[in-house]
Amino acid sequence: VLIVDEALSVGDVYFQRKSLDRMDFFRRSGKTILFVSHDPGLIQRFCDRVLWLEGGRVMMLGPAAEVTPAYQAFCIRLEDERLRESARGGIIGTEEHDDILRELQLTGARWGNRRIRFTGVEMIDPGGAATWVLWSGRPVTIRLHFESDDDYPAPIFAIDIHRHDGVYIGTVNNHDTSPAILPVARGAGMADIYIPGLDLAYGAYYLTLKVYTANGEPDWRDPADVHYQIYQFDVLTERPIHGIVRFEAEWRSPGGGR
Repeated sequence: VLIVDEALSVGDVYFQRKSLDRMDFFRRSGKTILFVSHDPGLIQRFCDRVLWLEGGRVMMLGPAAEVTPAYQAFCIRLEDERLRESARGGIIGTEEHDDILRELQLTGARWGNRRIRFTGVEMIDPGGAATWVLWSGRPVTIRLHFESDDDYPAPIFAIDIHRHDGVYIGTVNNHDTSPAILPVARGAGMADIYIPGLDLAYGAYYLTLKVYTANGEPDWRDPADVHYQIYQFDVLTERPIHGIVRFEAEWRSPGGGR
């Protein structure tokens, strides 16, 4: 049994790298690792089950893919409430912790105020077929299905992609990409995200869905609905990709020739 208690928070980069490699070796050898940490990324990478303790109380026990995002959502809201109370000269207590958990409506890897709610998602290949198996480098459309309890003139939709081991690949949202405005009317609706080429390496990935009723930059503390790494999809490749993504590049000589 290997017990690690926040050891990776100290030391230089070389020490941390060596420690992570050793933990990987232990895990591949089938040994038990008891890992104590506040780093959600490392917890998802090394742990199958997670015990979340808050003030000496057990808040949640279950799969890492469910407990870790619940803890992250709680921390974001807790920090927001602490700042508000600090401005009023107060402090956050145990009852406020419980209120935050109830308000977030945490259900495993899903949370939000539900003013806009995701009801489904499809990944559509170039031929128009819905599939969870994609070819690297080919176009894909991600179709988001949702319901809204009101009209919202400028909501923010986003998707995140993580590798199977929790490594964050990237995000796409309509705040940074065109068109910037996607008004939502009360009732059911859809939004499409078109990616001309998903140049990912061979392997399994997780899709996260996010929606906000308005632009919350820079804090983004009040999501309407978040489905955190709930949807798995697989990527196949016809060409070797070294690392995580493929870069489009050309070799040129210093004289300007190719």
